[in-house]
Amino acid sequence: MELSEIDLSLLWFTDVDYIRSVIRKVFGYYAGKLRNFCRYFQGALAISMNFLLRSWLISLLDNIWLHKYLQKDSLIDIEALQNISVCGIPENDNVRDICWKILLEYLPPEKSHWESELTKNRDLYNEYLYEMIIKPTAKSSFNKSPEHDSDELEREAVNLYNKEIATLMQIDKDCRRLFPDYAFFQNQNYYSPEILINSHVEYKTLRERVAESVLASLNLDESDMIDAREILQKEDSEYVTLPDGQEAHWEVVERILFLYAKLNVGNGYVQGMNELAGPIYYVCATSSHEDSRQNAEADAFFCFLKLMSQVRDNYSKLLDNSRLGISSEMSAVLNIIKSYDVALHGELERQGVHPLFYLFRWLTLLLSQEFTLPDLLRIWDILFGNTLKIKYIHYVCAAMIVLKRKLIMQGDFQISLKALQSNEDSLDAILRTSELIYKHTTRKENEKTLLSRLVKVFRM
Repeated sequence: MELSEIDLSLLWFTDVDYIRSVIRKVFGYYAGKLRNFCRYFQGALAISMNFLLRSWLISLLDNIWLHKYLQKDSLIDIEALQNISVCGIPENDNVRDICWKILLEYLPPEKSHWESELTKNRDLYNEYLYEMIIKPTAKSSFNKSPEHDSDELEREAVNLYNKEIATLMQIDKDCRRLFPDYAFFQNQNYYSPEILINSHVEYKTLRERVAESVLASLNLDESDMIDAREILQKEDSEYVTLPDGQEAHWEVVERILFLYAKLNVGNGYVQGMNELAGPIYYVCATSSHEDSRQNAEADAFFCFLKLMSQVRDNYSKLLDNSRLGISSEMSAVLNIIKSYDVALHGELERQGVHPLFYLFRWLTLLLSQEFTLPDLLRIWDILFGNTLKIKYIHYVCAAMIVLKRKLIMQGDFQISLKALQSNEDSLDAILRTSELIYKHTTRKENEKTLLSRLVKVFRM
């Protein structure tokens, strides 16, 4: 086609859908020229330039689309939103929280249902807080720890309380060090309900329960308790918190995870879940919408539930060696490597670099410890928007391995393991490579499927 066929004079006076189609035509025209120009160069260069050009052009229209559909239209086009998310949700419009809520199916496509859904879920969350956290430790009916009142309480209740305290202590330890390079989680949350943070109210806050557990472990007399509490608040103490009546963002994440553990007794809390809840809460709590920030805790809780429904099997020890557990997830990544680069797969096996040494962490934490928070949010945009959903992480992990090919092929066990446990590749390079691997492996799978069908036809 010729550029003269495109009526650019209508560009700013037509519907956004027309604008998108025009830009895509322009992209198609220049992409064809680009491919012809790059055919004398290595294929990887052409793919990289093609990827960058596409991302740049599509970003021009994504802002327009997001404004039109998220702000005006009554029905969200899920497929279009997924396409935008895969390319990275634009940062400048600060709409990631809405997009994630839709992609995680916390919000329905029909905007007319949003208000009722949000109200229903937020009210339900407040009920959970009362029934699961406030009511069980009301001071009017629970003045002592069950350890000192076991004659009046059932043994089962005592054991349950001790298990909950142990879970809380683990969650508290994990959440205090949540994304330490970012001050956000240590900053004050200005939307915490008073009943959840003030110690003078008639129930034990989570902060009080943690402090009591720490002090109990020190075997102190009652006379020493006051001095011990002051020690806990020293700056160098690992248990330091904001002053009474104030709550840090990490404490909100702690409450979300503790509530999740109480509602999911079977699996409960597993170390690493804090790395999944943290980014979701961050996106909700930094929204440009006042209502979203005010209800970030409830919204993040239900979005976290939606995410856990997709990855819960990775945290179940009973499923570790089944086709549903983390072992099958690691095998899926290695099978992709084998399909894409047999020599690289063979070298990893020869050196004895077991996937538990690197893939286990990548998959269970959804790469949350391998990237900075901004880069991680972009990766999760892709995982939430891709048609494969979370399973697309297999290709991202495969790309991270493939980009270490030279070091692995020329090195030994120690060199390879060190390379795989430290990510120094740019996010753009990883995403471009993951797309390349995905297209390569799916093409091979399609060829195998076609071949098997042809064999069946000839055998008939």
